[in-house]
Amino acid sequence: MGIDVEGLVSIVADLLIGILVLFSVRRLLWVMASWLRRRTLTETGRWPEVLIAVAFRNEQDSLPCLLSSLDALKYDAERLSICLVDDASTDASTDLAETWARERAHVRLKILDENVGKAEALNRALASAACRPEVMVVYDADQCPCPDSLHRLIEPFADSRTEAVCGYRRPVFRKINAIVAYVCLEAWTHQLVNLAAKEALGLD
Repeated sequence: MGIDVEGLVSIVADLLIGILVLFSVRRLLWVMASWLRRRTLTETGRWPEVLIAVAFRNEQDSLPCLLSSLDALKYDAERLSICLVDDASTDASTDLAETWARERAHVRLKILDENVGKAEALNRALASAACRPEVMVVYDADQCPCPDSLHRLIEPFADSRTEAVCGYRRPVFRKINAIVAYVCLEAWTHQLVNLAAKEALGLD
């Protein structure tokens, strides 16, 4: 008894097409859901007190971009404080942070004598805050936040059910190829479509 190879190939092909169609429909629904309008703090008119915490160790090459980006953030200066925690750096990071913090009254710098790890360093940033902030924002040392990124991160807290927010991170590479481009596309889709849709639909 012979095997109908062409028929088998046709069935497999139909199954694969069906699966791809289902995933495409799912992605389309995610896109539509991600556009659902949410209440924002722009409508309520009240912006909370914010503490920006940055823990770093040996980031002398990354800090200049981060620090200049923090200067450019658009937010009420009276409601914003920044705490930098140097987790026992051994390069020029400490000098960079000290120089920058010294010129800004709303910035505090904690220099640790021993490496305690990022989580503990951030805990110490919060503990050293002059007062308990309503919202704590964490940036990595190798990030360069956009001027309006703080507003975008804070806006979802207009909904009292919001407990945490993650911003969109756009990867930047010195060199780009097809593989890198695909990874960037997947990261973009996951953050701006999938996660946004789940949040809008209450599926978190």
